[in-house]
Amino acid sequence: MSTEKIGVNEIKTKNRQIIYNYIRKQGSVSKQEIVVEMQLSLPTVTTNLDFLKKQGLIDTSGKIKNTGGRNATAFTYVKNARMAIGVDITANHITAVAVNLSGDIVSMERRRSNFDLEDDAYLREIGEVVIELGIRISAIFMIIALLDLAYQKWKFKEDMKMTKQEVKDEYKDQEGDPQIKGKQRQRMQEASRRRMMQALPEADVVITNPTHYAVALKYDSELYAAPIVLAKGADYLAQKIKEEAREYHIEIYENKPLARMLYTNVEVGDQIPAELYPAVAEVLAYVYHLQGKA
Repeated sequence: MSTEKIGVNEIKTKNRQIIYNYIRKQGSVSKQEIVVEMQLSLPTVTTNLDFLKKQGLIDTSGKIKNTGGRNATAFTYVKNARMAIGVDITANHITAVAVNLSGDIVSMERRRSNFDLEDDAYLREIGEVVIELGIRISAIFMIIALLDLAYQKWKFKEDMKMTKQEVKDEYKDQEGDPQIKGKQRQRMQEASRRRMMQALPEADVVITNPTHYAVALKYDSELYAAPIVLAKGADYLAQKIKEEAREYHIEIYENKPLARMLYTNVEVGDQIPAELYPAVAEVLAYVYHLQGKA
């Protein structure tokens, strides 16, 4: 059991690193671009974007154009999310430097050193240099925050001005050859199905009908208020989901009414509705008990 769990955690960590490094390299990307370029499922990308944003490592910055011509939320790398402070002591000077995640020097404090001081006094002098550097960094961040607030307000107004153009673009997208659109829709559905199956290893349980429906659920209390649907399918796809669940040693729980309601009312990537909380909580409690988590 522990070996399987470690494998899932490694997958989560690797996906998070892949997404973060891609945003850092590109500078500004949409969620859909990450899904397509990284070949990850939408729930996986959404979960990791939420985590990285809560950590302050990324942020949203207005809108960017998607491949379909519509505007999508842009996710950007926050290079000043973390700081490292280094202290260099030479015969003549004490130098403290703060650098961000990109390796850029954000601030520097330098003072002539006095080796004639006692050890305690000398350490206090080093501490004063570091504190002065921290105060300077705080002032810089305050200025950056004020400038960012003004930019976000301006950006929001600009995005609102683009609404009419977005309506025109959407109308243009709806025109065209129905056969071509049908093929495009089919390819998108197939790609979505592949990404959905890729997200299955992260599921906590698969609830089945048992022959007609299968719905995979995941619950992470740190990221979501309720469990989310990672994958769902009917008939052949339901059997495929159960096969994958057995391969990854995910618990399969039979509950005909619940499986049917989840399949009918909840889309992949969405949280379950409040009226299904008690039934799903009972299933998760049973699964956690089997896994020794209860």
